[in-house]
Amino acid sequence: MKKHIFTILALTIFTSLSAQDIIIFRSGEEKEVIVKKVGISTIEYLRYDNLGGAIYEVLKDDVFSIKYENGVKDIFELTDKELLKENQEKFLDKRDSTYYRFLKIGNQIWMGENLRYLSGKSPCAQNSNRECEECGRYYRFEDALIACPEGWHLPTDKEWMDLEIEAGMSEVEAGKLGWRGTPPGQAPTLLRKGQTGFELRLCGFLVQTNFSRKNPKYSISYINEQAYYWTSTVDSYNYNSAYIRHFKGRASIERMIMSKKSRLPIRCVKD
Repeated sequence: MKKHIFTILALTIFTSLSAQDIIIFRSGEEKEVIVKKVGISTIEYLRYDNLGGAIYEVLKDDVFSIKYENGVKDIFELTDKELLKENQEKFLDKRDSTYYRFLKIGNQIWMGENLRYLSGKSPCAQNSNRECEECGRYYRFEDALIACPEGWHLPTDKEWMDLEIEAGMSEVEAGKLGWRGTPPGQAPTLLRKGQTGFELRLCGFLVQTNFSRKNPKYSISYINEQAYYWTSTVDSYNYNSAYIRHFKGRASIERMIMSKKSRLPIRCVKD
C-alpha cells in the first residue's frame, strides 16, 4: 500500500514539475518558467529549476511571446515608438520568425543585415544555412520588390542616394552614374566594420548553373570581393533593367544599371 501511495505521489510531483511555461524574448532567448502574473508593463515568473525560490520580473517590452503549458500563447506587439529606438535594435519578421538588426542613419531606418526571407525562387549561396545567415538570399528584381516585411520596402535609387549623402557623399556626386564619391570616400563607412554600423557584406551575385526545375543549382560570383544590391527604381530607358549599388575594393560606390534577371541580395528600409 505504501509503495502505491509513493508511486502516485511521485507521478503527481513529476506532472506538476513538467507543466512549465516558456517565455520567448525578443533577443531570441527562451526560458522555461512558471508565469505568476502578466502586468501592464512587467511579467512575474518563477524559475522552472527553482520553483520554491524568488519571484523574478522582466519588462513586457523585452518579451515577444509566452507559450503556456496548456497550449495557449500570448504575443506582445511593439509600439511604433519602441520600434523606432536608436541604433542596434532588432525586430522580428513574423513571416518566418527571423530577427534582424536595424539602425537609424539620418532620417532613415535601415536593416543592418541582408534579408533572408524566401520570396519566389530566391536561393541562398550554395544552398547553405551558414551562407544564408551571412549574405541573405539572392533575389531577382520582381521577387525583391515583394520580399520585405510589412512596414518595410525595397529602397529606391533616391533612398540609396540619401544614405550615401548621410555617409558623407555630396549631392552632386550622389546623382551621377558610375563610380562616385566625395573624399575620402563613402564605401568604407557603409561596409563591414565601417563607422555607420551599416555592415554591408561583400556577397557578390548568384549565377544559375543548372536549370532543372526540381533541383536547380547556382554558383556565387565575387564572394568576399564585390557587392551588388538592388534598388526598386527601374531604368526609364530600358524597362528590363533597374538601378543597383556596386561596391568593390575601393572607396567609391558605383551607381549602375543591371538586368532584372540578375540575382542580388537586398537590404530593406522602413516605410
